[in-house]
Amino acid sequence: MVLSFNQASAKLKENVGSIDLLVLDVHEIPLHVNRQFFGWSIEVLKHIRYCVLANVLHSKQGKEPYVDCKILHDAIDVIFSNGKFDDVQLRAYYEVKRKIHHFFKSHEDIARIGSYINFEVDYFLLGAELDWESEDVPEGLDCKYETLLMDLVYGGKDLDEFITEAKKSVINFVKAERFRKSS
Repeated sequence: MVLSFNQASAKLKENVGSIDLLVLDVHEIPLHVNRQFFGWSIEVLKHIRYCVLANVLHSKQGKEPYVDCKILHDAIDVIFSNGKFDDVQLRAYYEVKRKIHHFFKSHEDIARIGSYINFEVDYFLLGAELDWESEDVPEGLDCKYETLLMDLVYGGKDLDEFITEAKKSVINFVKAERFRKSS
């Protein structure tokens, strides 16, 4: 639903603390932003909503917030600035992804909602150099990356080790695919 500023303000006031309302201020989105980046930001925004959900449920049980989702806000900034995360940011990003995934797994009824951010967002934040407007993700990269990610999520792989392997794997896979195509 699209609301005017006044309508959105009124909705926010009546739904304080609600996880069912997301306000997107399109005046802050640069006109040159491509559709791919905008779509990724929506994926990350959905994950922020999941963080809020986890934190609201924890606070209702008298617990401390479950996860700090600031890194997801940073991810949106990095996407729109066409940058990439450094290792410290990647560590925080994957820690949030892992926590949210575990949260959903521990709440099976809620888990049907999902805890997925498109792999392309991860590839971008890891530093894969693709022309996101015209170049497809190399075939086979998703399977390779998913194997690494599942080792992190289910296998208890060390976060720093995962980030190092993921960066190396994704960047090398893209380079190898480009080389193969140019040969």
